[in-house]
Amino acid sequence: MNLREVNGVEVKERNPLGVWALSIVTLGIYYLVWYYKINKEMRRAFGIDVDPAMAVIAITLGSFIIVPPFVSVYRTGRRASKHSSKQELETQ
Repeated sequence: MNLREVNGVEVKERNPLGVWALSIVTLGIYYLVWYYKINKEMRRAFGIDVDPAMAVIAITLGSFIIVPPFVSVYRTGRRASKHSSKQELETQ
């Protein structure tokens, strides 16, 4: 397990292929757990105003309205990209 300390908070580095494979094996349940955990870790490590439970609800139940899953995935990706590039600069 790869743990990194970011702003005094331990953050787990996850292998994208592992997430993909576990999501298939568990019929998508692991994807929901992973999505919750990354949003929770970003909130703790970077002080981002995001509710991890609402993010998961947006990609599950929100899919009936069509738009919320796309917005949630876009925003999560943008936050992760922004903060991962910031962390890479600080570690160099």
